[in-house]
Amino acid sequence: MSILSRFITDSTGKVNLRKMFDHFYMNGINILEDIRFNNVLHTISPGDSESKRPWEESFAVRMFGEEIDVRVMEAALKESSTFRTYLAPDFEYKIRNFQRFKTELEEVYEECKKENSGEITTYIPSLAEYHHDKWAVSFCSVDGQISNMGDFTDMFTIQSVTKPLLYGIVSDDIGPENVHKYIGREPSGFGFNKIRLSYTAGDIPHNPLINTGAITAASLVAPNMPPSKRFDHCFSRYARLAKGSQTPIAFNNTVYLSEKHMGHRNYAILHYLVNKGCISNSISNAGITEIIDLYFQLCSIEMNTQALAVVGGTLANGGINIFTKNQVFTPQTVQNMLSLMLMCGMYDYSGHWAFDVGLPAKSGVSGSILVVIPGVGGLAMWAPLLDTYGNSVKGVKFMNRLQLHSCTVNHLLRNVEAEHSTIKG
Repeated sequence: MSILSRFITDSTGKVNLRKMFDHFYMNGINILEDIRFNNVLHTISPGDSESKRPWEESFAVRMFGEEIDVRVMEAALKESSTFRTYLAPDFEYKIRNFQRFKTELEEVYEECKKENSGEITTYIPSLAEYHHDKWAVSFCSVDGQISNMGDFTDMFTIQSVTKPLLYGIVSDDIGPENVHKYIGREPSGFGFNKIRLSYTAGDIPHNPLINTGAITAASLVAPNMPPSKRFDHCFSRYARLAKGSQTPIAFNNTVYLSEKHMGHRNYAILHYLVNKGCISNSISNAGITEIIDLYFQLCSIEMNTQALAVVGGTLANGGINIFTKNQVFTPQTVQNMLSLMLMCGMYDYSGHWAFDVGLPAKSGVSGSILVVIPGVGGLAMWAPLLDTYGNSVKGVKFMNRLQLHSCTVNHLLRNVEAEHSTIKG
């Protein structure tokens, strides 16, 4: 039986596009915006190539209720293996009942929207300009199923969410065994910007997700490249992680300059690291400045929650971007990243988070939180009001209410009958 059979209208023998596209939308796939299906849409788009209107507009206008010849649809099937796979009658999406899952996300989102406690960070002046009511959540599964809520188109700088990504880059570049000659892999038990090293590990930063470790990691990025190339080296990797999001990632120069102007403690950390030999003291003063500049720049990369959720989906997919099939990080690097995120990703709240939520995550003082559900997908939240630990109040509450603890996920939502479970194991 053809995979098109269930979409063919008996009376006409043609493929009903509305029925087919409803199948995708109900499963969280926005086929008009999903880059995996661009060639498919070009093949089945109506009109000729000389049409004055963009083909997307022409197609969208006529899509609903449109029927198309089976031969044209069969030609479109040849353009995308993903398209063929997703239309197969026996294919199961990672999120089996996406509409129910989406409803659960939306209900928890609305509940957390009422939460108004917390304070916006002020030590980086540009971040203090965020409005306290902002609240966004996005989800992206390893099949590319997407759900967005609230202010998900608003851009924000990722701040400390950059740290596991930076660690991933240097791990892939020089190998984890070399990275961990300079940076440990243990929770610190101190504030993220504490000027302190791990004496038990040999006077090196405790882990790459605190400032001492992240600044040391920045010193390991392509040291023979000029500063502009080092930034491009990192930025392009971040872009590959987020490829497939409707909005490309960006760089916020205002926030970067604000951090550069007010980052006195990070300058102190940098010189402390040089003094302790964590960063070579043979580097010139100009070279030392370039290290902290790169760190500030990577904290000033901008995303919205949808882009950040795609990053999470890429990590959940073993480092392979869902939409491009590009291997961005090696599986071993991703494993190391997620282990560190689970142990150390939520500042001094990390132990509580691991116990209560049980999923790898990283937060930033902009109010962003990236959560990875290995093998399932990525969740991204943004709300600028922070708790005393420096984590988004709404974001932490959202994940506690959602109850997607890794032990539960790995056992197919053990409190729900298997045939009704939301997530495919």
